[in-house]
Amino acid sequence: MQPWFKVVKPYQFIESLGKREDLLVADLGDVLTGVAHLMYRDPELFVKTTHFTSGLIQFLESIQRKITTGEGNSIIRVQTRFGGGKTHSLIAIHHFLTNRRFFSQNISVSTLSCNPKTVRIIGTHLNPLEGRQETDSHIYTLWGELAYQVRGNEGYKIVQDNDQKRISPGKASLFTLLQSCEPIVILLDEITEYMAKARGVRVNDSNLGLQTLIFLQELTECMRSLKKSILIITLPDREYQATHSDDKPLLIEIDQILGRLASSAIPSERTDLYQIIQKKLIEDVLDRDSLNQIVETFSQFYYDNKKDFPVNTATNSYRSLMEKAYPFHPALIDILIEKWNKQSTFQGTRTILSILAKLLYELRIDQRNISIINQSDINFTKTSQNLLFFRHLPSEFTEILIHELDMFVKPTQTLMTLDKWEELGRDIIAAIFLNSIPHSIKNYGALHQEINLAIWRPEVNIVLVSEVLGSLIHTSEFLHKKGNRFILSEAPNMNKIIKELKHKFVDDALHEIKEKFRAQKTDYPIKIVVWPESSEEIPDDTKLKLVVLSLDFHKINLDSWIKFRGEKFRKFQNTILFGIPNAINLERLIDIIQEKIAIKRILMDRKDELEFNEDRQTLNSRLLIIENSVVYLLNRLYLEFTDTSHQYHLISPKQSKGSFANWIIQELIKNEVIVTDINPNYIKEHFLTSEKSIETRSLLDQFLKDLKMPKLLEMQILQRSILEGFEEGLFLFEDTSDQYQKSNFSHQGKNPDTLSFTENECLILPSWKQEHKIDTDIRIVDKSSKKTPKGLSFRFKNLSLIDLQSVNKGILKPLERELEGLQLGITIQIKNPEKMSNKMTLSLIKETVNQIGGEITELDSIK
Repeated sequence: MQPWFKVVKPYQFIESLGKREDLLVADLGDVLTGVAHLMYRDPELFVKTTHFTSGLIQFLESIQRKITTGEGNSIIRVQTRFGGGKTHSLIAIHHFLTNRRFFSQNISVSTLSCNPKTVRIIGTHLNPLEGRQETDSHIYTLWGELAYQVRGNEGYKIVQDNDQKRISPGKASLFTLLQSCEPIVILLDEITEYMAKARGVRVNDSNLGLQTLIFLQELTECMRSLKKSILIITLPDREYQATHSDDKPLLIEIDQILGRLASSAIPSERTDLYQIIQKKLIEDVLDRDSLNQIVETFSQFYYDNKKDFPVNTATNSYRSLMEKAYPFHPALIDILIEKWNKQSTFQGTRTILSILAKLLYELRIDQRNISIINQSDINFTKTSQNLLFFRHLPSEFTEILIHELDMFVKPTQTLMTLDKWEELGRDIIAAIFLNSIPHSIKNYGALHQEINLAIWRPEVNIVLVSEVLGSLIHTSEFLHKKGNRFILSEAPNMNKIIKELKHKFVDDALHEIKEKFRAQKTDYPIKIVVWPESSEEIPDDTKLKLVVLSLDFHKINLDSWIKFRGEKFRKFQNTILFGIPNAINLERLIDIIQEKIAIKRILMDRKDELEFNEDRQTLNSRLLIIENSVVYLLNRLYLEFTDTSHQYHLISPKQSKGSFANWIIQELIKNEVIVTDINPNYIKEHFLTSEKSIETRSLLDQFLKDLKMPKLLEMQILQRSILEGFEEGLFLFEDTSDQYQKSNFSHQGKNPDTLSFTENECLILPSWKQEHKIDTDIRIVDKSSKKTPKGLSFRFKNLSLIDLQSVNKGILKPLERELEGLQLGITIQIKNPEKMSNKMTLSLIKETVNQIGGEITELDSIK
């Protein structure tokens, strides 16, 4: 759709109107003195920029009828609120009486056939104390003004004495003055203000204000006696009287004087204001087809989505209002009339025109692609626009709006972009703000449907409006929901109360999170260590440990915690997995648990307050949401794990049910960070190729201590793997615990049912045992005796290298205990020398013997 500035053309003078509201003040006195804005002063431009309502046309015709035929009422009261069009009507009468050709050409009103005397008395232009100086006279009172304007100095002389003494001249003098000059049109504007000032001017035992009241009564009685004359007086309406108590007694007295003598003129109705504004600010329609398209698009959407918008927007009459108000949306004008117009500083139509003129000017400069101007198009973050409204409000309220516009928090769950979220959020807050002024009116605040009406345009998804509004209710600090209305108020809402209270519960929240982890029950033999403050809190044992770290984990040297427990070296380093918290989720979790504690405290402290019932229901519902959020965040708190050598990352769970500790362990198992099964071939390939044999205890230590090894869920996993290897014949088992003979397992080929993982248990390859046999001759000499030593010899055949462990433990160790200073001589005969590597050099053998303090008595070189 086309932007508004390509559809209509505003007047060139809208910039000046937006900058100076006083230019929009319709002042008949300024028109007469030539200082009013051109659109009031120039009759042609006045007619062009004025929407002549049916009420105003009827008013002009009633004046014409009275002064030409004598038919109709002689006294007419124009009673509207300040800025409501009463003075504008007097200016229209002025131009009608003095520049009738512009009216006959442009307005469907009969041509005036006579030339009446016109008296124009504007109370705000008169000084009751000093009066004013004319050429031959000094005028002090309203009756002096009346006489001078009707018949000049000649007329003034009739009331001169009464004028100078400031005493009303009486009905007879007034009748004599006016009768000879008919037809006469007397326009009295802003008389209440004049009379209020006149009460301060002493007149004998009376005052000028009271004398003016007497004059007004005499004048009205005189007008009834005149045939073709009419008195038109403007007065504030009763709504103004209700809000201006100082003027109320005076207005009551004037009403009593006018009584049943005066009829009321209503130049404009409430529904006329849309066209009044349009006529005043818009010079021409540039593209009628585009205007119709825009109105049709909006009207059709309102009709198709009736439940989302106020009921009246789906009607043809509302479509007509959109045409009359264009380029403004009727909802924007309605807000200004029905709510802002109640402010004491808001001067009705003139203030509305000033605001809208300023908007037109700024939006035209911005070249924003806006098809119709609505509440959401007011940029309250821009000083030049927010001042249009803020000057009518107390500063503390305006500060609240700015605060609310600056505090948007975009939820992580939404698919909306941050820019789109903030844009919709600001639009919603602005709409609620505009509907929340003032506080005393019946429809205080905005319905959801009214918010939709304020911000919808074709590019806005109406569903997203509900999403953002729902989020604002839980994040805003001054946004309230009372029944079905959303209200922006100076009073802090529960969000702010909770926010200020929850900061007291940081330690409580941390303690609760810690206890939730400690209370976790798992189906696995894993110890969970929660938020340790030192490495000593992590046991150094063979059990697998899941260490979940706190938010301060970055202050910890995890390498040191892996290697040491306190000051002692840690033995079982491969039994620890550190859980690194997601900082964002942990901070959010701490925050919402603080919020939960604060809510519970509020509910407890205010449990007996009946007026708190609505908030109590809201808070209880909020607690349920928080509990679900806690579960959600706990399941997504630890998705990164490390043992300092490796980093492991888990994928967020799709569901948040069950034990989150169980889920973490299951995911670590699924990702093979923790193993629940070891293929026996893994043991054979990693431990029985180069070494050919290994103690089970050493094998277990490798898994428990070496960070390069898989992490065992429990020791039985390794035991099962070894036993499976025995059954599959991948390796043999030997137990050297018997001091004097080898285990039956190796001799008879049997395998154990269980393992104890002691240093006596060994795994060997079957093929290696057969291929590597040696003959060993060990000679033992006892040097404890002073006599010539006697030798003792043992010869063992067909031993493997692994058998030497049994020889050491079962033979040599017992002999050492029996024979002090035991020395050995060893003869080694290799049956398969051709299989020896040439790398076993003579120097290597000599070096080894020298290192152990031995002596070589016989050595054959290796060929």
